[in-house]
Amino acid sequence: MAGAICFMATLTRRLIGRACLMNFLDFSLGDFVTHPDKPEWGIGQVQSITGMRVVVNFAEAGKMLINCEIVELIAVADRTD
Repeated sequence: MAGAICFMATLTRRLIGRACLMNFLDFSLGDFVTHPDKPEWGIGQVQSITGMRVVVNFAEAGKMLINCEIVELIAVADRTD
């Protein structure tokens, strides 16, 4: 029984660690991003970040609130205008 409890504790720590890694945002204020499912929105600039909620001002769609727990925004290396 003690072995099963130890195994569950180890598994729980691994899952929590994985969740923390998945909640990492790979951009910051002012960075340029695109929405993977909305290419018609164009390139957007990150305006604010609160937890996993990001406000992005897209060229063709205006300001949008994106939940990054659901949508993984794609960082754009350089904006070419």
